[in-house]
Amino acid sequence: MKKTMLALVIGASVLSGCKTTDVNPLAIADEYQQVQGVDVTYIIPSEYVNDKIGINGVEFATFHKGTQTKQERLSANKISNNSFEVHRRTDNGTSGSGVLYQISYSSSVKGEDTLIQFQPFQTKSYQQGFIGKFDVPNFNVQQYLSTSQFSVKFEINSEYPSDAVKANFDRVLPKKQYSKEDMQKMMLAKLSGKKVSSEDLYVLDVDGNDTWLQVEAFPYRKGSKVVIKAMLNTNPNGGNTVNLSDLIEKIKLNVTEIVDS
Repeated sequence: MKKTMLALVIGASVLSGCKTTDVNPLAIADEYQQVQGVDVTYIIPSEYVNDKIGINGVEFATFHKGTQTKQERLSANKISNNSFEVHRRTDNGTSGSGVLYQISYSSSVKGEDTLIQFQPFQTKSYQQGFIGKFDVPNFNVQQYLSTSQFSVKFEINSEYPSDAVKANFDRVLPKKQYSKEDMQKMMLAKLSGKKVSSEDLYVLDVDGNDTWLQVEAFPYRKGSKVVIKAMLNTNPNGGNTVNLSDLIEKIKLNVTEIVDS
């Protein structure tokens, strides 16, 4: 999955201060309009907060794909230390149509968790050109803010030998299948000098959220030490809260059961 420092969202136009999360292609605003009621809150174990990746470790998707005559883009740019602007655009390489969202974020600590609130506060949309204009992209900002990737790393000690533990994962979980698009992204990343690995990743479903597991097992004392890097892919659940603390606990329980099976 391609990542950027601020891979974030866009969404919908808001009329007369009323809440909406879908873009209306007929409502083309020349100025920013106020947005209310589409905030999303993440609950994250404070021990896994990482201010070097994304926003406290939360990463959102960006993309640039399509043909020469019709390209789809999603990008984000930092505005300040606690806000960013997301741009969703369809164009032909020159002119196009799009929607922009400005989003603020803040964090607070509650017990052992860190709460991060993402709050879209203004938006505008536009159409360029005179003939054959592209429709303004239809985009739901709340759904996009609820869709992210978050990585954690943890260890489990097992009484079983390392080869037996690895065999358990091979038996219980399917492996991630890389699509043609995935392979193209990895090739482009390699060409740009980035370190890319296409190693085996196991796929664990937790409450409808796919988690990719990188598993390493080493001999340790009379058993083995299992090092897990888990990449959580969250999906919109219809609400405005993404509870990563709950998901991470369930991942650890599932992984422990596999290690000991």
